[in-house]
Amino acid sequence: MYIFFRLLPALLSAVLFCGCVDQHIEPIQPIQSEPIQSIQPPQEKKDLFILLPDKNGKVGEITISNRACTTILSKANESVQVSKNKVPPRTSILSQREVQRKFHDTLQAIPGTADQYILYFYPGTSKLTKNSQQQLPLILKRIKKRLPCEISIIGHTDTQASSEYNLALALQRAIHVRNQLLAIGVPRELLEVSSHGETDPMIPTRDNVKEPRNRRVELFIR
Repeated sequence: MYIFFRLLPALLSAVLFCGCVDQHIEPIQPIQSEPIQSIQPPQEKKDLFILLPDKNGKVGEITISNRACTTILSKANESVQVSKNKVPPRTSILSQREVQRKFHDTLQAIPGTADQYILYFYPGTSKLTKNSQQQLPLILKRIKKRLPCEISIIGHTDTQASSEYNLALALQRAIHVRNQLLAIGVPRELLEVSSHGETDPMIPTRDNVKEPRNRRVELFIR
């Protein structure tokens, strides 16, 4: 019995050794790492600001500031997109069509907001450009939807001639637009005509400068 217990550890060691020899050990496979996809930073939110004229066609001035700079809007329909931390691009003047497309629902939701249309003229005349002439039926359609309403027609010029001449020319332009609207059925009692001459340019210029965007009539329906 004593001899058996003396041999037992040796026999167990041999069995364990043989068992280890017979086992097949699989090699460790390297872990395949998946490619790391780049994470795109979230798009920074931008806010669109626009300066609209009041019911008499006048504009004020607004100042927009962020961490990068300060931007001033001071012209009718002047706009800019501003984010929180970046310098905004240059301001731009939106056309009336763009204003209506971008802000139509907002404008309609504001009580008493006027519809604004801008009609342009050939230099030195009270003749509407072709594109502006084509807007008149659309204006009539809008007037009918807004009845009862008031319509302000304000004439403007560039600075090409004297201020006295331009005051008279701007009035002729406003009267011409009034007559065009009368001809297509707008009631006379709705129409009010005035002239600003060269004193309220959409695009400020020096004296004696031709500027097509200043040769205009602004029409407000409210």
